[in-house]
Amino acid sequence: MVRCGMGCCPGPHVLPISIAILTLLSLITAYTISFLKGHIKRQFPYISETGASSPESCIFGELWNTIAVLLGIFYYFISKQVSAYFSEVSTRGTRRLLRMNNVALAFGFLDSFGISVVANFQITNLGYTHYVGAALAYLGLCVNAGINTALSYKMHYFTSRTVCRTRLVATFGMTLLSSITCTTGVLFWTLSYSNYKLHNASTLSQWLMVLMMLVYVLTYVHEFKRMTITPLKMNIRLNGHVYDMNLGSDDESRDSEGSLI
Repeated sequence: MVRCGMGCCPGPHVLPISIAILTLLSLITAYTISFLKGHIKRQFPYISETGASSPESCIFGELWNTIAVLLGIFYYFISKQVSAYFSEVSTRGTRRLLRMNNVALAFGFLDSFGISVVANFQITNLGYTHYVGAALAYLGLCVNAGINTALSYKMHYFTSRTVCRTRLVATFGMTLLSSITCTTGVLFWTLSYSNYKLHNASTLSQWLMVLMMLVYVLTYVHEFKRMTITPLKMNIRLNGHVYDMNLGSDDESRDSEGSLI
């Protein structure tokens, strides 16, 4: 638990758990509604196809937009965790590792942006934009996971070997499955949608890739338990005095001389 402005609230470790729950909720809900409405074919669909028609598209978009925001925060927390570690622990090539951390954060934000594009531009409306978003999401996810997994092996006093190996397997799985998804999908499209074995290989790989992503995300639950969040502070100038106020806090604000407002 962590002390927040409005009393006790769950700590940052609920973030990866929330991402996993919302992702599973989105997959199950969109697929169930689209199947019951008859909006998907008998062949196993792409995840995007389960959210291409109304009303499931509304739920699909809302949930995946929320997931995109949470993933952006998730990547930011990882970046700060890595920066804090290498600022305190002396390691060969610290500057290079910190640059790698910045690159990982950039690709993490790229993943979040790509997911948002996928959520807002349905495959049936603006297909090419949707595909660009998916490509950005795949690229951002795999590169971010690869760099952060490599950094995990350098954080000997913070990350266990078991967690490192789990992230390595998950990262390899995501990269392999996303490659299969794209390759077989392009081949299926090139062959004029005639070979449904390629279609099924592509769609199944995509669903498995998302599940591997959840495995990767959940490896950070234990590490995030070591984090705490403190309220943001706002300075308000009024009648020549500066008042400090913690955003979201119930504590009384005080001016620069310690008097209550």
